[in-house]
Amino acid sequence: MQRGLVKLSTLAVAMGLAAAAQAEVPSFKGGLNVGVEANYMQAYGVDSEFGYLATATGQPGELDIAAASLVNDTKYKFGFGVNIGYAFPGTGNDINIGYSQIKISNDSAYTTDAGIAVDHDGNLFINSLSPSDDPFNVHDNEIYDDHGLIGYTLLSAAASSSEVKQRQLDVTFGQTVNVGNNMQVRFNGGVGYAKLNVDQASVFVGNGHYLDFTSGEFVKDDANTTEMGLGYSSEFHGAGPTVGVDGTYTFGNTGLGVKAGMQASLLVGKIESASAGYIETTDTDYNEIDEDAFAYASPSESHVVPALAANLGLTYDYSVNDAYKVGVEAGYQVKNYFNAVKISHVEESAQANEVTSNLAFAGPYLKLKLAAC
Repeated sequence: MQRGLVKLSTLAVAMGLAAAAQAEVPSFKGGLNVGVEANYMQAYGVDSEFGYLATATGQPGELDIAAASLVNDTKYKFGFGVNIGYAFPGTGNDINIGYSQIKISNDSAYTTDAGIAVDHDGNLFINSLSPSDDPFNVHDNEIYDDHGLIGYTLLSAAASSSEVKQRQLDVTFGQTVNVGNNMQVRFNGGVGYAKLNVDQASVFVGNGHYLDFTSGEFVKDDANTTEMGLGYSSEFHGAGPTVGVDGTYTFGNTGLGVKAGMQASLLVGKIESASAGYIETTDTDYNEIDEDAFAYASPSESHVVPALAANLGLTYDYSVNDAYKVGVEAGYQVKNYFNAVKISHVEESAQANEVTSNLAFAGPYLKLKLAAC
């Protein structure tokens, strides 16, 4: 996905540089520019952060972790965008206001006869691990008797859910130039605002058995059925300068053309995150024996998020009269917000570590537009 973003961006920059070779300002009659967009995109960077539900056999230090099964990949969902602007007569200048948003949610659930919670690297969620080996610090799923540690609690089910929201508002001033007879390029600059939310939660449920260290077998444990839950949320909102270029090459007088664009922004704002979890142990009648809950809220702090968007598509325009044309555009677009998600991993009430990651969206789009010409 990142490679595709680079290719689209390079194409857009090349079209912009070509405009400098032979350019003239079009003589717009002036008027409104209106567009409505539907997109179908997937979010990247927000797959399950809590690991997998895997089958485990063997003895400590030599556990056989079978193929992991809990992966909460985000699905493709519909989003929308609208824009309205005004082209100033005879100048090639315009002002445009654009807004877009999308919400992507997903739920996954899995069951197994005997599983154990592991992270992406196959590390067990147990309190004997160091924070670096146990990034989510899920503890207390060890089984003890009078002789000490004897095994790991086994799990029978797991569920994970996620929700990602993106809202973007841009106000830009543009300058359009004609390059030859077939290419038109618009340069723009202005102010952009974005709000990004990521929420995710996972639950692991025990099956009343544990993995015995001595025999390597699953042993029924009538006194312990463990349920573990983990969740985190992250929010960023910020505003800053945005610049971009898009170009359209039309094939003669057919109205059919190819369009490519790139937009770069530097968003300055606030980021905050929170994490919470619990571990509950019950007997076989689901009477609570013990419960341990923990939570951590990261304070809001200043944060800078560079953003880059690019698109490539086909466009068709039809002139209604000398002043306006209607058109349809279809293609593929990508958006990437760098270091826009902060995840806080905690153990009880103490902060363990905080990491940031990118948040990206990619997918096809369809746009209907009315433009001054």
